[in-house]
Amino acid sequence: MGNPSGFCFESNRYLRNIQTNGMIERIRTFIQANNIPQPPFTAIAGLSGGADSVVMTHVLTRLGYDVVPVHCNFHLRGAESDRDEQFVSDLCDKWGLQPRIIGFDTLSHAKNKGISVEMAARELRYAYFEEIRSQYGNAAIFVAHHSDDSIETMLLNLIRGTGLAGLCGIKAVNGHIMRPLLCISRDDIENYAKENGLPYVTDSTNMQNDYMRNKIRNKLIPLLKEINPDVIKVLLTDIENFSGAYDIYKASTEKQLREILQSDGKVSRLDVSKLSEVPDKETLLHEWLKKHGFNPSQTKQIASCKNAENGTAFQSRSHVLRKEGGFWTLYEKEPGSEPGSISINDILKIEETNDTTIIKSKDTAVFDASKLQFPLSVRKWQEGDRFHPIGMGGKTKKVSDLLCDLKMPVREKDKVLVLLSRGQIAWVIGIRPDERFKVTPSTKRVIKATIKPPRDS
Repeated sequence: MGNPSGFCFESNRYLRNIQTNGMIERIRTFIQANNIPQPPFTAIAGLSGGADSVVMTHVLTRLGYDVVPVHCNFHLRGAESDRDEQFVSDLCDKWGLQPRIIGFDTLSHAKNKGISVEMAARELRYAYFEEIRSQYGNAAIFVAHHSDDSIETMLLNLIRGTGLAGLCGIKAVNGHIMRPLLCISRDDIENYAKENGLPYVTDSTNMQNDYMRNKIRNKLIPLLKEINPDVIKVLLTDIENFSGAYDIYKASTEKQLREILQSDGKVSRLDVSKLSEVPDKETLLHEWLKKHGFNPSQTKQIASCKNAENGTAFQSRSHVLRKEGGFWTLYEKEPGSEPGSISINDILKIEETNDTTIIKSKDTAVFDASKLQFPLSVRKWQEGDRFHPIGMGGKTKKVSDLLCDLKMPVREKDKVLVLLSRGQIAWVIGIRPDERFKVTPSTKRVIKATIKPPRDS
């Protein structure tokens, strides 16, 4: 009969080729269906040295792309980071590719920017990818996220509460960033690497549960598989359904916003009376404001401000939303300040004290510290500003009316400033504090604000 081992070997190799070619065709079909640029095209390929990126680079080469491998050494894992860099260099040399390799001081970047190490690494990585991409006329950035990554992202967003948009997983195309492996799983990738004898390195931190994503990968998903062995298939179907629902939802909210929003390119105004007719004001406000840095808690507060006074304001890092007349008006902040704002340190000396003595002086005002919300800000008073002058039993009054009652000359009116606590007037500076922030017998901590003398000219 002869030795069958040769037949078995050839048969196994034949099966491996079928499996490899089958996966490549799945990826090719996915690329075409999602309008990912096809060869001839330059693929700036993120190559960490892990199985995902090694397989992606191998597949892109077989598909005919002009592959430019890019490796970032974030110097976060000591000798292991340097091992990965050397591995990528050796692999590219073996494959005849010219890698672009760079090292970063990630910890310093995170500290300087005041962000997490994970976010710092992401910023540095994509900035470098984009720098290389811009050097080529016909190129895009290819990264090796797969279907398991998309599921992890969906669960991560569900836990964080990012809304319907966050349940749609990872996009195949996001600007110049392409993700051609979203149609295959981690198991598919590992099988492909094994079948084709592809070496790769393993990041030891993937097994550490310091990050929420790792906890989801290493703990939550295995638990879900115990509950339902088909949970991966179910969650991928959910992502498709959520994506379809989000497309409908997005089209509807964008149509509603166009009907109630006015914009001149710099300032946007939302008609309050028309907003009141919308069934879900909070959802619509969220879709408008999230791209400008406002969080869900702020959106909820804004939606509940049915009868907000003029001058009421909310801030994100980049924008200010202020009630002006019948509109919520959105301004982009000038660098380092709110539109119309003045450096508070140039105007006032702010002190915290336990002395609850009421000070009767036009140059000094005291406030219950527990009632103020920081950061405080100073700006010129505006038409429509209202506050609750102390001594009026909680009644409101327009700042303009107060200045008229004082028979203040127009030249002096223009100089009047107000101290704001989260958009609410706490003090018409030098004239009258607001009742809502006054010191009472139950006050324990006091904020004392004193007008600084003008600097010598």
